[in-house]
Amino acid sequence: MAELSEAWIAGAKEMLKAIEKLASKQDKDRLDLINLLTASLRAMERSIMGWFQWVLNPSIMGQFSKEELEEISENIRRMAEEFVKYDIEITDRYSKKMPRRPEQQRRPEHLYL
Repeated sequence: MAELSEAWIAGAKEMLKAIEKLASKQDKDRLDLINLLTASLRAMERSIMGWFQWVLNPSIMGQFSKEELEEISENIRRMAEEFVKYDIEITDRYSKKMPRRPEQQRRPEHLYL
């Protein structure tokens, strides 16, 4: 398991380097910004999927103390709230620019927890 974690950490560090390289580019054009956005979202996706693998595995989660779980839960909760608030803000601000689908093609959104 330690070897797997080391490989995951090395991959995560490489993703951060790629994001930093994209972010530090001077005079970014629209494609550069889209590439930065894509790399950032992929890094978040990879991290979230890794968290799900841990959280859904009782033998891994059993290794954490209550205090560690409180700290982790609080940090992840804060990040989630900030991200979702930003998501709502941007969706509200820019949704008017998006093409509308005909009414019969729209599907109701469901929230699954």
